[in-house]
Amino acid sequence: MLIDDRTHADLDHGATSPPPLGSFDDQDRVVTIGGMSKLYWGGLRLGWIRARSTLINRLLGRERGNAGTVEGGLEVLRQFLTQAGVASDQYAFFDGSGLSRQNLVTPQAVVQLLRYASSQAWGAAYKASFPVAGIDGSLAERLTAPRLQKRVMAKTGSLTGVRALSGYATTDSGQTVVFSIFSNNLNLPAKRVTDTIDHIVEAIVEDAPPIH
Repeated sequence: MLIDDRTHADLDHGATSPPPLGSFDDQDRVVTIGGMSKLYWGGLRLGWIRARSTLINRLLGRERGNAGTVEGGLEVLRQFLTQAGVASDQYAFFDGSGLSRQNLVTPQAVVQLLRYASSQAWGAAYKASFPVAGIDGSLAERLTAPRLQKRVMAKTGSLTGVRALSGYATTDSGQTVVFSIFSNNLNLPAKRVTDTIDHIVEAIVEDAPPIH
């Protein structure tokens, strides 16, 4: 993760693929840092790390004193999730790739992880990195009704046949609700699924009673 100190005026918000901010050799040690998630804190921006999926796991393992291997990194992840109160039967990780269909997690696990994050000292900064409904990121064109804008902060997820949205919503009564919605093996147009997810989130914001 990189925090870049360029000012707001220097950032090209229209760029679809910002130039890399740094890179190393292209062995398994490669880390390329680039792109932009969003601005915060007086013009700072949050970047992301692009690397081979195995690399980050190896670095995690080595950093925490385990073997510098994929399994060593996965063990660090498991320890963190246990600390966060996520039960081991709620996920299955086989590598470090967020695109692998072998890596599985339940909505319950995501909700518990987000609840844990909100209780930590770094929780507010973590939440602030999420796209905001109707304002920016992957939610800029979703949940755009004035009454919904800025009241949902969530991360999208998608693979072929999969759509997901997880994050925080502020209800009409002022409560914060942590939610995670997954749609797997969908056989409908993706937009229809996305719209359905958004309707569910809208119902959460409205404190709507469950439909039986």
